[in-house]
Amino acid sequence: MILRNDGSVALDKITHACQVAADHYQKFADSVDSDDLSNMFRRLAAMHRGQVACLDSLVRGMGELPSRPDPDLETLQRLGVWLRAAMADRERDVLLHKAEDLERDVKNAIEEALRHELPDGEISIINEMHANAGAALAQFSRALRK
Repeated sequence: MILRNDGSVALDKITHACQVAADHYQKFADSVDSDDLSNMFRRLAAMHRGQVACLDSLVRGMGELPSRPDPDLETLQRLGVWLRAAMADRERDVLLHKAEDLERDVKNAIEEALRHELPDGEISIINEMHANAGAALAQFSRALRK
């Protein structure tokens, strides 16, 4: 049995949520008709991939190995999104609502991590990620109102 400390588990949960979001956002960017939405999804996917790289480094620095999302499960989840989008009047709204859900998962994982004892350097990184998640949620909200 491998025992992990609460801090590394919390960081790994953020890593997982960011990786899932990045994977979905990249697929969304490739499928939407709007250049504005496509660029937004690409930018957010790149941001989350950068966060994953940073968090991987932090988790490895704690002597742990970061986990990765299950690609088969991700594919099934995206298939569900695509089916809902295909049946919806406004495909973009389905994708934006799913993006909100994904970003809330990232934000919730961050808030959970902040409840654990983390080194100061990690806390500043996590706080910045929290602010970025809030900004992304605001972007999705504005896009839904259009």
